[in-house]
Amino acid sequence: LKVNSRKVLSAVLRQAGVPDESFAETCVIIDKLDKIGADSVREELAKKVGLADEVGRRIVEATGAGSLAEFAELAGVTGSEEVQELERLFGLAEDYGYAEWLQFDASVVRGLAYYTGVVFEGFDRAGRLRAVCGGGRYDRLLSLYGSAQEVPCVGFGFG
Repeated sequence: LKVNSRKVLSAVLRQAGVPDESFAETCVIIDKLDKIGADSVREELAKKVGLADEVGRRIVEATGAGSLAEFAELAGVTGSEEVQELERLFGLAEDYGYAEWLQFDASVVRGLAYYTGVVFEGFDRAGRLRAVCGGGRYDRLLSLYGSAQEVPCVGFGFG
């Protein structure tokens, strides 16, 4: 599973100067990185969100980081509460013997606006297929369907 956190991404984008109201659209654009490439992502960030090219370049560069520590350092959020939460997840995976199944990938953002925490995509071990499943934490999804309160959930879908 390739793992990231929308909370970490939110902290990174705030640090980069992305307005909160542009967060969801920015996530949709970053989610296209593997499909359209870095140059096109930077172009869309400039056109659709109004980010300066330098800011778009830094965001794209950070999403290419090979580890959570490198990503946090590049993005200027080392030691933040959001990063510590994701570090705890990886620590628990290590403690329970599942660390080899998880890989940090800053480009995994899941384009849907209802995700609020950890997000993930599952791949075949050989790496020949696109994501076979994806999902994450979503606290606000049920409120979109009329729930009077937020209900924390985690789920995934195949394909």
